Amino acid sequence: MFRSPLIAVVLAGLIGVGAFYLGQRWATHAPQNVLYTVDNGRIVPTPEPVGFSREDLEFAAHFWRPLLAEYPADPATLRDTLRQTLEADFEADAAVMEQRLPGLSDRQRLIVYLVLRVGGSIAVYVPRANIPDDLEELVMGQYGNCSDYAMRLLMVLDAFDVGGQMVTIWSPTLPGHVLVNAHDPHDRSGWLLDANYNTFARIADTDGGYFEAMLAHGEEERRQLVHDAGAVPVALPCFVRYAEPGVFIDRPSPMFTPQSIMRSIRQKFPQGYRSYWTDEFNVVLRRAKEKPRRRRPWTLQTYPSQAVRSFSARCDLPADRFEQLIDQAISRLPD
Repeated sequence: MFRSPLIAVVLAGLIGVGAFYLGQRWATHAPQNVLYTVDNGRIVPTPEPVGFSREDLEFAAHFWRPLLAEYPADPATLRDTLRQTLEADFEADAAVMEQRLPGLSDRQRLIVYLVLRVGGSIAVYVPRANIPDDLEELVMGQYGNCSDYAMRLLMVLDAFDVGGQMVTIWSPTLPGHVLVNAHDPHDRSGWLLDANYNTFARIADTDGGYFEAMLAHGEEERRQLVHDAGAVPVALPCFVRYAEPGVFIDRPSPMFTPQSIMRSIRQKFPQGYRSYWTDEFNVVLRRAKEKPRRRRPWTLQTYPSQAVRSFSARCDLPADRFEQLIDQAISRLPD
């Protein structure tokens, strides 16, 4: 947990409520099951009909801490410090990860671990227009939105020699979200990584990211991949504290409940990613055609921020192939 008194006060005084998102292990409504939530930093039973199993909530809470105990005095050492710290943390948490994800290799569990650590390092989701232009805040800040999660994850991945892109997606099910498209040359994996909602998907044996691999496939291949083959989205337990949750409810109102927030999010993840590549894909492409500037992903090398550039990233996943494949898919749209 976050040990800062300031964070404790903020979390205790949030006008919003926690949004519960359970991924694949959604808690049942059976009355004999005891469900849990977080109240002032403590895991407690909840009378609400929705909530976590204790096992899932403890798993999510395991990652609630800053990436680093303190920001390095010399920012030039930040990349190496991130790698050394998170590598040691991963080794200490190896049993936790292997128990939850026994089918992945050590390297693949490491990538997912980095997603979980980034997600757990941002204490409160706060809607805002832009990420901060300050390197320390980008890595250590405890408030942010989906862009903050994505940018922080890009930096952490770079420390482990994984190139990535910050991708803005839009579909009827996911009307505006930012995540990471990555490629790990270590085992030629393409990754979709969402540290905001602890969701990931992986494609094996590819020389680009997840998005490039999916864009290179036809409709039936994409449908098979995201439903029963090698690119199925996986959601791990996640607990998001919203500072202003009303904007995420289908019918915004000054009155909101954990159930209404959970219902809204549950409709989106990870089913939203399946729909993005299948039933809604033509809508996605038409939107990209109408707004061409929004479809180009950012990398650590191209993002227009002095703070991001000062990170001195060593890995890259150029956007040219991504854009080329999008253009080709748009050209095949039916009239």
